[in-house]
Amino acid sequence: MGRAEKDLGQVVASFCEEHSLFDQGDRVVVGVSGGADSTALLHILLELAPKWKLTLAVAHLNHKLRGRDAEEDQEFVTGLAQKHNLPTFIESEAVEELAKRRGEGTEEAGRFARYLLFNRAKKRFSAQKVALGHTASDLIETFLARLMRGSASGLYSIAPKRSDDVVRPLLGVWRRDILTYLLENDIPFREDVTNLDENYERNRIRHQLLPLLREEFNPRVEEALMRTVLLLSRDEEYLGVQAEQALSTASSEGESVPDKDETILKTTPLAKLHPAVLSRIIRLLASRLSPGYPPSAERVEGLMELIYAGGSGCWWLLPNFGAEVSSGKVRFFCDDSAKVADKRYSTAVDHSRPKTTLSVPGETRIGEEVSIIQVVIIPKDEYSPSPADESALTLLLDAEKVKGKLHARAPKKGDRFRPQGLGGSKLLSDLFTDLKIPVWERKRAVVIEDGEGILGVVGLRADERATPDESSQKYMLISLLE
Repeated sequence: MGRAEKDLGQVVASFCEEHSLFDQGDRVVVGVSGGADSTALLHILLELAPKWKLTLAVAHLNHKLRGRDAEEDQEFVTGLAQKHNLPTFIESEAVEELAKRRGEGTEEAGRFARYLLFNRAKKRFSAQKVALGHTASDLIETFLARLMRGSASGLYSIAPKRSDDVVRPLLGVWRRDILTYLLENDIPFREDVTNLDENYERNRIRHQLLPLLREEFNPRVEEALMRTVLLLSRDEEYLGVQAEQALSTASSEGESVPDKDETILKTTPLAKLHPAVLSRIIRLLASRLSPGYPPSAERVEGLMELIYAGGSGCWWLLPNFGAEVSSGKVRFFCDDSAKVADKRYSTAVDHSRPKTTLSVPGETRIGEEVSIIQVVIIPKDEYSPSPADESALTLLLDAEKVKGKLHARAPKKGDRFRPQGLGGSKLLSDLFTDLKIPVWERKRAVVIEDGEGILGVVGLRADERATPDESSQKYMLISLLE
């Protein structure tokens, strides 16, 4: 072991302990591009692995941006992993094409693709952490980039440990220390020629702005900026804790479904929060539901204005991550098929679900999500209501008042019926509004009809003509099984 290896290993170990980056026995996916920083990270973690009983794996994304050089990067990383008998997770993604599809730059698209890979590798390896090779130099460069851009993701630009268990063990060392370590210990690495391409903002900061600041203002400008970042980090840590607590409180009052890529919160408590806390809640949900590049300041501010104003609308925070505000609730959702849109929300319902003839009695699959409609005929004297029958997923009818075949379909414009207990006809869209049904629930609503028209909406109301009464002899219980 060389002197630089020993010294740098100790610095990194101290940094990891200070920020509690690893727990004993962690399984760790290490992102390795083949460049200097990530190669050094892998070697240092191999050295420190016995200290915390870490089990390592390697993840690498071929961005398909540099032709044969990219293929050689992949071969280098594969060989490095094989040399140390480490599991590998290697994928390829044509990042330029991805950027066009997502309507963003190649840097942002590359970051998005890498984080998707890291998340998949983490699940497949049953890992607790994902370790990335960002250094103190990266932190300063990102700080300056976000300062000039007016970013919503905070001036404290790169955290040692994120809420999604991404850790950065090298944030306590400078890039020059990494290069010294590699050279003194004869560790090979790949040179990325794009690091010299000044079409990229980060390279202009590295090769133009920082040298100018060192020469004209402060020869130790990086250290000065680091002191500023560390001071800001205290504020960020406190505000982050406040955001986590506020989100936890709001989530306990919400309707989130753990197995779905969405979070539903009430807007009233959110609208009472300080903007510094609300903005961090929005970015926190973005990082959880759509890991990758953070939403811009304009996107976050736009959604905050919608919430504070008590309005309704759909707002895209990222190309695949948006929020719907409706009927006193906000639904954060992830949709990888979505496109960038600044459009305000349309109250139109989803017409993509075709009309389906139902088996009576029996079960019928409907819709792309493969929900099941169950129809049961029950003699009146055998019917005993259960809590399930009174849930939001059932509809009780007089079986003898149903005429012809039974169908299920999505709501459509102009739907009108006579809801039970309202004493007259009403547009379904108006009923949705009166009952404060959020827009996303309207899209999922199931209308039941027979040969004479609408019989009711599952979980909402039956039409008066089919509502059971004292003369009913047989009931029809319709249930939506999701």
